[in-house]
Formats: sequence, structure tokens, C-alpha cells
Amino acid sequence: MVYFQSQTFKASVVKLGGPMKLPRHSMKYGREDFNTKGTCEEGRMSCKEKVRIVQKLMPNFCKDVSEEIECARGKLAQMKDRSVGIIMKRALLDCGRVLSWGSNSEDDGMGDLGSGEVTTRVEELDVVIEFIWEQLNTGHWKQVPEVWRKLYAYATLFKVILLLAGDVPTSEVIKVCDLGLLLGAPILNNIMSKIAFRLHVSQNASLDLGAADARLVRERHLGESSFVEGKQRESVLRNQFPSRFQLGELLRPSIETFVQEYFLPQKPVLLRGVIEHWSAMQKWNVDYIKQRAGSRTVPIEIGSKYTSEEWTQKLVTMDDFIDNYVLASSVAERSKGYLAQHQLFLQIPELLQDLGIPEYCYVGNDEDIEINAWFGPAGTVSPTHYDPKHNLLTQIFGEKIIRLFPPSEWNKLYPHDSESMLFNTSQIDVEDPNFSTEFPNSARAKYADVVLEPGTVLYMPPKWAHFVKSLSPSFSVSFWFQ
Repeated sequence: MVYFQSQTFKASVVKLGGPMKLPRHSMKYGREDFNTKGTCEEGRMSCKEKVRIVQKLMPNFCKDVSEEIECARGKLAQMKDRSVGIIMKRALLDCGRVLSWGSNSEDDGMGDLGSGEVTTRVEELDVVIEFIWEQLNTGHWKQVPEVWRKLYAYATLFKVILLLAGDVPTSEVIKVCDLGLLLGAPILNNIMSKIAFRLHVSQNASLDLGAADARLVRERHLGESSFVEGKQRESVLRNQFPSRFQLGELLRPSIETFVQEYFLPQKPVLLRGVIEHWSAMQKWNVDYIKQRAGSRTVPIEIGSKYTSEEWTQKLVTMDDFIDNYVLASSVAERSKGYLAQHQLFLQIPELLQDLGIPEYCYVGNDEDIEINAWFGPAGTVSPTHYDPKHNLLTQIFGEKIIRLFPPSEWNKLYPHDSESMLFNTSQIDVEDPNFSTEFPNSARAKYADVVLEPGTVLYMPPKWAHFVKSLSPSFSVSFWFQ
């Protein structure tokens, strides 16, 4: 589904690189948490070794960052807010000293930058981050000056560098990186993502990214969690009407065939043989996602569906999400968790290396392709809604059932009021056996049901309404284009 940014749904929309209204998630540290002598140990890495990870990624740190901070200070001065700029400038200089210490193999300390000064600087940055958070959540997101988003990203970057110099768990530092990615603007060629990934790998020394160590998820997790098997899968949607039609299927069609027969006429089609060569098709399962991204903080939806009153959003680590929601033996419907419509591959670009971009995405008028991850347990639901862009929905593992309605049938689906935030969403619940009684015209709406299996791709044109339900733990990737 698309949460239109001009009319943000509920309290917030989690969009990577954009301001959003989320609960404060700051971490406070006391002086006892810092040891700036380079002797702290976490696993096999000392503090200096962790600092060196950043130093190697940013050999010209002060030069690269100084100009940006000075520019931000100038804009803040125009806004009559100089204190933030002063603290940021001071933190920049101290981070430069930390990185110099990390690159010096002979120096066991940071000179006159002791643990007390590091602690003070982190405390100052926490105040700045809290202040910037308030600016990001004041008024409509489009009116938030870009300088605040950049400052949030730089403040979290500075905090990460200072925390690495102290005896702070790597998992907590990764969390700060992810908050910078989720709430701030992209900076320094996505440096926060690179730092977070290398730190994640460093604390998982046994990380094996090879296909040989990956077990197929359907063998390990899907068999016992799947609702139904074989042809009975489609009976999940018990409401069947005479207006049902059969969706077409194609095996690796040519670009010309796809364009002439489906893209231009805007007809949906199920594609096979398009993504089978992706390494994700052999490697990805729940264990693999935990290995690659377990310590990363991600936004999830909590609730049976986004139209429910109890629906909310929450920040959790991928490990917690998988353990408590994806693989949990029993979770109340109102507490169901779903990592939905999240730009995970901007946050963790390394995961994108296991995928590709279907060539059919490039037949549009714009090369800007939005890639979103959809990951969750059996039973996650996206209510009947439409999207404004073309969509190639690829299924990596697990299965989903999708009910599609042509644009001509939209009014029969009883959409919410056009002035509502849910204007692109239907009021009907296609799983309710009595929905046609309350909404009688809906029984006459033409529709098609299709099961999305691993390796298949569903092309959905703009304005085709669709209901989606996972039949098992599932990972899908959508490619939106115009």
C-alpha cells in the first residue's frame, strides 16, 4: 500500500530519509560507560579497532564534514539559533581527535580528550538530537527545513563516533546509526549505512553469507506455519462470486510483449522465470535475514491491518521482530507485526546485492524506482486498496494470496470518503463472509484471485485495487515505477 505523503496516515509514516513522528528513542550514558584507553573488549574487537572501522571509511572526515557543518551553522544563524551550531562544531573537532586516535597504532589514549569530556560531548549531542527531533515533528513534514534533517544525521554520526571510543555495546551504536538513517537526510554517500553494516558484521564473527550455509525457509519454517496447502490455498478467501475472472500467466515474456499486451493496456499478469537467477532465491530464509540484519533497527506495524483502531508503529531490532512476531507460536491478531513498505535496501544496501531490478521496471517514463520490503508472519493483511504507480511485486520466500479488482470496479468496493486519509482504501473486508450483505454492490465487482509463490512476480498496474494476505512467513519485494 502507499501512504500518500501529502496526507500522512495515522500519526506517522516511516519513510527512510524523511522526517516522521516516532517516539523518542534516545540512549543516555554515564561516565562509567566510557573507557577511552582503548582497552575495552566486546567479542574480539577493542574500542580502537571499532573506531578504526569508521576511520577507514572516512579518511578525510574533518575535511568532508566541516563545510557541511559550517553551511548548517550559517542557516541556523539566519534562524537565530546559534547554540546547536556551536555544539555541532565542538563535537566535530572531538570526533576528529577520536578518529586520529583510532588511526595511531602507538597511542593508547586520546591525549587530553578523556572519558569525562567524551561523556560531556555525548550528553550535549543528546540534547541537540532531542531538540532537532522536535523540529522534525513540528508542523507538516514538507515544511521542515532540510537543514534539520541533515543536522540530525550529522549529530547521530558524531554520537556514533564518540560512543565507539567508549565501552558501549556495539548493538547500541548500531541502533544510533539506524535512527540517523530513518530520521535524517542521506549524508556522505550513505556513510551511516556502511558503518552500521560493518559493525553488525564485526559483532557476528561467524557470519557466513554463502549459499551453502543457507537452508530453504520453506523446509524449516513454512511447512508448519502454512495455513493451507496445494489447491486449497485459494479457499482462504471463502467469498467467491460469479464475477471472478482468470488472471493471465507468462513465462519470461519479451519486453515488447509485456509492453504491448500488459503495460500499455494496464492489465495485470503473473510472471514466471523472471527472478529465479537472483541469489536471494537460493540464500534467503528467516535465519539468513537474522544473520544479515539481526541487530538492525527497523519500523514495524502492529495490528491486524492498517485500518484497525489498534494499529500503531514501533521500532524494534530485526532479531526481536523475527523472534516475537515472525516465528512466534501464537500472537494475538491485534498484536500481529509486519515490516511493511519499508525501504530496507536503502538502509541496508548489502541486501540488495542478492536481488536485481526486473527489466520491466524500465519501460516507464521515470528511472526512479522505489524498492520496498514486505516481511512478516503468516496472516499479515493489507486491506483492499489501490496504489498510484505500476508495481512489480516479487516473492522471495513464503506465499501470499492476492485478490485484484479492475479500476472500473472501484465504486463497487465502497471506498472511504475522498477527503479521508484512507481515500485509496475500500471499506469492505473481503474475508468477512457477510460483507456482501452490508455492501451489496461489492458482490458484483469483477475480481481475480492469485497465489504468489516463491520466484513469481505479479505485475499490478496503477489503480488496480488489491487485497493481500500472507499464507506463511513471507518476504516480498515491490518495485514501484511510473
